[in-house]
Amino acid sequence: EPEKSLQDKDLTEALKILSIEDPSLVVEINKDDSGQTIIRGIGELHLEIICDKLSRDYNIEVSTGKAYVAYKETIQSIYNSSNPIEKLITFDRIIATKRMFAQVKFRVIAVNNIDPSEIDILPDIKKICSNDEYVTLLEGLSNIFNRGPSGYPIVGVKITVIDVIRDSDTNGGALKACCGLLLESLFRDNDIRQILEPIMSIEIDIPNEKMGDILNDLTVKRRGVITDVSTENNRTIVTGEVPLVTMLGYSTAIRSMTQGEGSFSMEYKEHAPISIEYFQ
Repeated sequence: EPEKSLQDKDLTEALKILSIEDPSLVVEINKDDSGQTIIRGIGELHLEIICDKLSRDYNIEVSTGKAYVAYKETIQSIYNSSNPIEKLITFDRIIATKRMFAQVKFRVIAVNNIDPSEIDILPDIKKICSNDEYVTLLEGLSNIFNRGPSGYPIVGVKITVIDVIRDSDTNGGALKACCGLLLESLFRDNDIRQILEPIMSIEIDIPNEKMGDILNDLTVKRRGVITDVSTENNRTIVTGEVPLVTMLGYSTAIRSMTQGEGSFSMEYKEHAPISIEYFQ
């Protein structure tokens, strides 16, 4: 947010221009919480450059919060079409003296760990549900993909509705509640859920004498994988892959380790599974 509240409109216009110039910059408003502006990019350094441009080119000083990493959630790849998860979810409660009941049987499989999630409802379900109930069930399934229990979007999952069991107290709200219970059932189980973290391709340029410190820092502290090391004219070029979360604050770290003589660049490579021990 701008340090001067009168610059709210100026900030919006400046970010609009910057996002046109740089398609990798995404600007959105946090509607759920504070209403603050959120910018998303390909790394902490990228976001720092955007803030610097706001100050230098548009004379807008901004207050920023802590950068956070765009994790995603999915299910483990062992749960494929040959080994699907099948769950019968029951919702049966009294709400304001009125009973609500529904049972929904789901089949869940992993498709590809970064593809958008998919929904399939067997044709016979339309014969069981009213049109309004069918639409509400579809909406309930669509909504659960937006935000998993850990707060991240759910990707790479296909959910098929294979049966609905109803009685006179069944309505759309009960069917939608079954979707929420399915989400809890799947993604609170560490034997099923899988967190995906962004992995970055990195290139580091440092003086030769600093190579040992940099390699040790990358592999031990930052869970990096070195893919190549080359030297030329007293400089060492290190390339590798490293989780983005471990690179937060690296601009300061590399300056400290190389007395200001090192530089780095990185770009997004993929989302990959992270061990629960690191995520927690």
